[in-house]
Amino acid sequence: TGSLLKPFLYAGLIESGYAHPDMLVFDIPTDLTGFIPQNFTRSFSGAVTLKSALTTSLNVPAVRQLSYYGTEKFIYDLHLLGLSRFKNSRRHLGLSIVLGGGEESLLNLTKAYSRLMLKALESPKIANDFPYSSATAYLTLNMLFDVTRPGINKYWKQFANSQQIAWKTGTSYGHKDAWAIGSN
Repeated sequence: TGSLLKPFLYAGLIESGYAHPDMLVFDIPTDLTGFIPQNFTRSFSGAVTLKSALTTSLNVPAVRQLSYYGTEKFIYDLHLLGLSRFKNSRRHLGLSIVLGGGEESLLNLTKAYSRLMLKALESPKIANDFPYSSATAYLTLNMLFDVTRPGINKYWKQFANSQQIAWKTGTSYGHKDAWAIGSN
């Protein structure tokens, strides 16, 4: 799953009242009982907003936020989203789950992103057991609209009729898989 689960963690943080998109989080060297997360760039940005941490897919702030939120709560949220493969592995996953430490099917991940979009649109098709409110889904998707596109970003903006897309990438351990899921 790589970083594809980060939006759901941040949605959980927003829903719980712990965070909001403009809150400052820390991207600093971190040791969580022997687990030392690293960013893809192997560098640190210091204090960044939650939104910036998500749109630039920083690993360290995500792991730090998960340590506050709790892996059990996060796995429960994922189960409510239809990501059920994590449920039976909760003892083995730990903080690495938000960086791709667990596996899930592309179909289930796509459904979870779709449900998040529908919830943001206040669709009645979403069951009451959905872990986030419409407001939280809306805030989360608004953060994902600002994810930087690959390559030189200015070229994407030259298309006058291009649609705004909320999306996120995920790269598996060892760079074996690279996924991108989006919605408009």
